Amino acid sequence: MLKIDHLVSGGIITNYKCTSICRHCCYSCSPKWPDDYMTTAMADEVFSILRSLGCYHVHIGGGEPLLKADKILDVLNAARKNNIEIEYIETNSSWYRDETSTIAILKELKEHGVNTLLISIDPFHNEYIPFWKVKALIAACSKAGINVFPWLMEFWNDIDAMDDKKTTLLMSISSFSDMIICCGY
Repeated sequence: MLKIDHLVSGGIITNYKCTSICRHCCYSCSPKWPDDYMTTAMADEVFSILRSLGCYHVHIGGGEPLLKADKILDVLNAARKNNIEIEYIETNSSWYRDETSTIAILKELKEHGVNTLLISIDPFHNEYIPFWKVKALIAACSKAGINVFPWLMEFWNDIDAMDDKKTTLLMSISSFSDMIICCGY
């Protein structure tokens, strides 16, 4: 059994439901997962354990943790209660609807101690999320005073060269080595 005596940083998965079914996802997140979300009690327990291990910083991911923006506030409150800083929240931008509602969510996240969003930029996510949403979320973050950690900027020009109103399917990949060559990993 793994025994951890001291933890410097970590990641919290709030949910496994996601709008995408990315082939690279090591958690098999998808729209098929139940519409569950980490409860306040579970978040408090997780952050309490992390704190007891000396962890002061975590990032939040999923699934898509911002599918239920109201639920993430309870998780953020539990982090604050346990004196754990949120380094960033991972997002695929699928939840973006319009600038006004998005900025309201971003400002609420900021009030709860979130200063950065990791925004996915890659061919896997572009199979499910049109690139205009990524661009619009980045612009909204700028207006709301939220930092952006673009993951991975190396794909920006390639994805931006396509119609950003549409999703784009990756070519069929027959093996993992073909994926590495195809996607530049």
